[in-house]
Amino acid sequence: MKVSTSELKSWIIGGICFLIIPNIVFWILGERIYLIRGIFVAEYFFIALLYPFVPARIFNLLWILCALIDLLFASTLLFFMDLGQMFEAAAGLQHFSFGQIVKWVLLLSLFILVSWVMLWLLKKIDRKFHFLKPKKILTYLLVVLAIDLLSGANTLNMNAGHATFKIRKNVLSAPLLSVGFSIVRSFQKERKWEVTPARSVAKEIFGVHPDTSSAERKQILILVESWGLNKNDELQSELTRSLNLVAEQKGYTINKGQTPYRYLTQIAEMREITGYLRTFSSVDSSFISKHSLFLVKQRQGYHVIGLHAYSSGFYNRQKWWPSLGVQEMFFANEFSDLGLPFGGNPFFRGAEDTAIANWLMQRVSIQKDRKEFYYWVTLNTHLPLLDRNSNEYKSFALRWKNQGIDPDILQLSFQLREFFENLSNAILRSETRAHILLIGDHAPPFLDPSARGAYDGNYVPYIELRPK
Repeated sequence: MKVSTSELKSWIIGGICFLIIPNIVFWILGERIYLIRGIFVAEYFFIALLYPFVPARIFNLLWILCALIDLLFASTLLFFMDLGQMFEAAAGLQHFSFGQIVKWVLLLSLFILVSWVMLWLLKKIDRKFHFLKPKKILTYLLVVLAIDLLSGANTLNMNAGHATFKIRKNVLSAPLLSVGFSIVRSFQKERKWEVTPARSVAKEIFGVHPDTSSAERKQILILVESWGLNKNDELQSELTRSLNLVAEQKGYTINKGQTPYRYLTQIAEMREITGYLRTFSSVDSSFISKHSLFLVKQRQGYHVIGLHAYSSGFYNRQKWWPSLGVQEMFFANEFSDLGLPFGGNPFFRGAEDTAIANWLMQRVSIQKDRKEFYYWVTLNTHLPLLDRNSNEYKSFALRWKNQGIDPDILQLSFQLREFFENLSNAILRSETRAHILLIGDHAPPFLDPSARGAYDGNYVPYIELRPK
């Protein structure tokens, strides 16, 4: 079958336009805000197949709806690993101001306008080169699928080790399919959650009545965000090496172990506080009174204080923390009033954990005789991570890259090590000793299966620093 020069030109120019125009807005946005999506999106190909067969208005509507789904999916994909809990978190958010609503409506309207202009441009180019035809669209899709199949860490070939060549970014994504699977998984999890007994290391350590030593007057439970159990034992040990030095210099007994986990942070909180895997919405007063560690601490004479660098409205902690027994709370607003520096990624910008560590260890020294129990949920190792390019990070990464460890894992490992080092320094500077338990909430929820596979899927680590 002979292909004319004009036909080949039409196929090439049309393919370039079709692959670039639906995606270029997202490529530009991706440089400014955190988006997770493939280089190309499958739905555009399937909508384009309808172009010769449906009225223009219907085609335009489908295209714009696809763009909106693309935007929603790309900006929230990290949360879709736990969709049901994401809805619960959204329900607990504080109301937006009128000005914020207007701003988001305007931005969304601008996005729709730009998407419509790009579609108009695509159809205008098509009038000259005639590429919006099923046969050509299918060839474009087949080419993209072939590249996707051969590349690593992508949509079709889930085993990056078998990739013909490596492309770190997904070549193709399918938002509707992924959202559908996420919804199904979410409902399956809801049926499993209910009220399932689980081990609580915190209740084992802090639930018993403490001795009367002055060091036990200050107890600290720290739930460390995304601190999973890396299968590389050497790298795992490197993260907490600074805590060993604290134990030696401050006279602590250090105990290390592993404990089972399931799901993400909010379930891990309930795991350690109550000894059960359950959703926040299922909290009831009789269950709390019977199982909450915080109420146990109150009965032991402790003042219970909760710390989290992010918004109090996220996952509605402003309401269920007090119902569990937290008597005093510090969230983003309170830390802002205290003048603590803020940082982190755009999704989870809050007070820096380093600053909270210094503030906390100074606070425990203020009233040495007061019995205080601190519960701190960290933030800065939350995915997505900010890229780090400091010389310290480069030096750290260089050592481990030679072992073939994924750069995202190295980034997280560096930030975890940095957190433990900063906390260790704050403990060393403090004039008051405290009984401290650090425990992981869950393994890091990397979207790349090969990165997730670097961590134990059932256990997270913990470290106890008990004053001698």
